[in-house]
Amino acid sequence: MVPLAHLPANVAALVWKLGTIGLLIVATFLAAGETRRRFSLPVEPNGGLAVAALTWLLLADKIVAELQLGQCDFLLIIPFILGLRWMERRPWAAGAVLGFAFHIKYLALIFLPYLIVRGRWKMAGSMLASIAFFAFLPSLYFGWETNLSYLQSAFQGMDRMAQGQTAEGAAGVAANIYPIQWIRSVSFPSVGARVSDAMEMGSWVMPAMVGVVAIAILIVAWSSYSAHHQPLFSGRLFTDDDREPARPTVVLLEWCGLITAALLFSPQTTARHMILLFPVFVAAAQLVLRARPGTARLPIALGLAVLLLALTLPPGGGNSAALNAWRWIGGASWALTAMFLIFLASGLRESRAIASEQRLSPAPRER
Repeated sequence: MVPLAHLPANVAALVWKLGTIGLLIVATFLAAGETRRRFSLPVEPNGGLAVAALTWLLLADKIVAELQLGQCDFLLIIPFILGLRWMERRPWAAGAVLGFAFHIKYLALIFLPYLIVRGRWKMAGSMLASIAFFAFLPSLYFGWETNLSYLQSAFQGMDRMAQGQTAEGAAGVAANIYPIQWIRSVSFPSVGARVSDAMEMGSWVMPAMVGVVAIAILIVAWSSYSAHHQPLFSGRLFTDDDREPARPTVVLLEWCGLITAALLFSPQTTARHMILLFPVFVAAAQLVLRARPGTARLPIALGLAVLLLALTLPPGGGNSAALNAWRWIGGASWALTAMFLIFLASGLRESRAIASEQRLSPAPRER
C-alpha cells in the first residue's frame, strides 16, 4: 500500500478500485478452474463463465461494498485459492502465500493446524517461515523499531478485542478494534459474548456456548462423512493421502470448511466479511450448475438462497431494531452453518461418484 500513499487520494482510490476489479477477475477464474478440476468436471466452452456469472450474482452486494469501501479482501481470497491449487505440486509456494495472507487478516492462521493434522509438513513449515518473513519485511522500509511497534499494536488490538475491552480500557498502544460484543459482528463468539453479558453469568458462558456449537457442527459433518464412506480421521491423521481417487474433492470441501469456520468462529465477523466465502460460493455454483446426475442440486440452491436472505433481511437496514435483533442472535452465522452442511453432504456424494468413475476408468482425467 505504500506506493499508493504517494498519490493524490482520488488517484489512489481509483488505482485501488481498478486493482480490486482485476483481483476479482483473477480470483474468479482461478477458483472456477480449481473447483472444476477437483470435482473432475470436463472443460466446457462456457462452463467457467456460467459459474462466474452465478457467483458474481450471489455476491453482488458484497462485491459492490468491496469496491466502494476500498477493502483488501481479495488479497486474502487469492492466496486461499492458490494455497489449495498448489497444495500437492508446489507445497512450498502454497505455504508461502498463506503466510502472506496471515498478514492481511489473521484468520488465515486456521489453515496451519489443518496442514499439520493432514501431514502436509512442507506446506506448514513454509507457512510458518512466510509468516515470520512478512512480519519483518516492512523493517526494510520503516525501520526495526517502528515495525516492532506496529506488530505490537496489531497484536494488542486483537487481544483487547477478544477480551471485550474498549479502546479506553486497553493498556499501552493497541489497534482500535471493536470489542467482541460489537452488535454488527454475527460470529458465534460474538453471540456468546453478548449472551454472557446479558445473563451476567461470568466469562465461561461464551467459550462454553462456542464449544457446544462447534462440537454439534463437527458431529453433523462427521455423520456426513460416514454416510458417504469417506474418512474424516481414520487413516488421515498426520499422513498425506493424495493418492485416494476422491481425495482431491474431499480436500476441496475441507478447504471450504476451513474458510467457513474462520468466519463462524472469528472474534469478529460482519456481513461484509462474507465476501471471503468467494471460493465456497464458486464451488457451490459448480455443483448447482454442473453436478453429476444423482447429486441433489436443489438443496444447495435453497441453502444459498437462505444464506442470501439471512444476509439481507430483515428489511430496514441501518440500525433498525429488527436488524440488530437478528445480528444479536447471529442469524447469518446459523444460516451459513446450514448452507455449508448441505453443501458438504452434496459434495461428499459427488466424491463417491468420482471415486466410482475412476475405479471403472482409471485413465487420468484432463487437469
